[in-house]
Amino acid sequence: MSSRTHRTRLAALAAGAALLVTGCGSVQAGVAAEVGSERIAVSYVDEQAEEFLALAAEQSGGRPFTDDEIARLRSLILQELIVHELLRDVAERHDISASEAEVAKAAQAMRSNPSVAPPPGMVDIIAYSDTLENKIGQKLGGERLQRELTAAADRLGVEVNPRFGRWTPRGLEPGGSLVSPLPQPEIGGLPQNQQ
Repeated sequence: MSSRTHRTRLAALAAGAALLVTGCGSVQAGVAAEVGSERIAVSYVDEQAEEFLALAAEQSGGRPFTDDEIARLRSLILQELIVHELLRDVAERHDISASEAEVAKAAQAMRSNPSVAPPPGMVDIIAYSDTLENKIGQKLGGERLQRELTAAADRLGVEVNPRFGRWTPRGLEPGGSLVSPLPQPEIGGLPQNQQ
């Protein structure tokens, strides 16, 4: 992923915040999404949102966040976690890995720029995802990467708690009782509505 894409995605995280409630729906109670056999807990999404909100409040002088900003952040966090699982699958299928040193370097770069940093508890996850995305993109090309992510989602199955929205070939489509539909975040370098 390019620095511009990373900054744009992280800036989108910075624009929102998190609605702290539990989820239920077609996936098990307390599960925000399932990607294959991996479950992403609502509580984990909430923890990351709380961390981000605390830091954002410090940096913004305590400016309150709107419900739409909160819902948007929550959606973006879940999107990142789903894409993380998909990238892991694509990387494994193409024998691509990210070394600890590569991930540590990417994480340090994020931590050194707090204005675009993700929630602290997600820095390593996003650094790992970014590193994999860059390496997969270099090997396969950006367009093929996008097709591979779509194929991974189909192969593994992505089930999203309807309170967060629904998964489409373009990614997480916000909706449901927790999220207002807003412009989609970028995945793989292109805004989702242009893929």
